[in-house]
Amino acid sequence: MTDLYVAKVTDKTILDMLIELKERYGSNHMGIDLGGIPLPENEFELIRKKKGPSFLIQSFSFNPSDTTFNVNMNRGNVLASLNPAYYDIIKFDPANGRINAEKLLE
Repeated sequence: MTDLYVAKVTDKTILDMLIELKERYGSNHMGIDLGGIPLPENEFELIRKKKGPSFLIQSFSFNPSDTTFNVNMNRGNVLASLNPAYYDIIKFDPANGRINAEKLLE
């Protein structure tokens, strides 16, 4: 598993990333949590049409149709030395032996 420490990611950026992953790889599972309330795909526009950045998404997970990798994020789970107000961790977990370097770099 690879932990990617990134500057705080807006909800719109997360939705764009998940939509692109789904279009490119299909989706076996895609889940978004707004602090205990699931956000179904048919309600993404509720977040997208908000003016300005929002940070309502507390966690997400994605698994493509071929199950070669998982991507997930859970806000607040950052290193003690990093302030969770400014950073997120996006976790990329390739299925052992089922993904090649080219697909990984995509």
